[in-house]
Amino acid sequence: MPAEIVAEDNPREGAQQELVTITIANINNGACAEQFSLALEKVLANIVDPSTIATAARAITMQVIFKPHSDRIKVETEVHVATKLASCEASRAQVFLGRTEQGGIVALDADPRQMLLWKAPAPRAVPPIPIFGNTKDK
Repeated sequence: MPAEIVAEDNPREGAQQELVTITIANINNGACAEQFSLALEKVLANIVDPSTIATAARAITMQVIFKPHSDRIKVETEVHVATKLASCEASRAQVFLGRTEQGGIVALDADPRQMLLWKAPAPRAVPPIPIFGNTKDK
């Protein structure tokens, strides 16, 4: 059974200080709970992101540090919340290196040594966007 905590009289007449027992919900004025909620949003967004590895584990790490003073009554607290998210899935491709006439190095999407078997078709013109209904601007 927890010990009963009695508030000392306030120097003002008849006033007593109301004491609140610290919990994970109210430590550091609710910063722990708030930081956890923000970290949870990041984790959930990472899970539904199609560019991440679907089955990778995600984690939220919460650390509460207590730094007592020499009187062993006053204690400074720090709350740290960190996330470990899944990385993006690897995307693989090839690039081919070449040199410009000035000697600079460039990366190309196709092998410049490869002989063309046929000429690439010319790009088609994009039709204009249709206008529907009666419009005043023409």
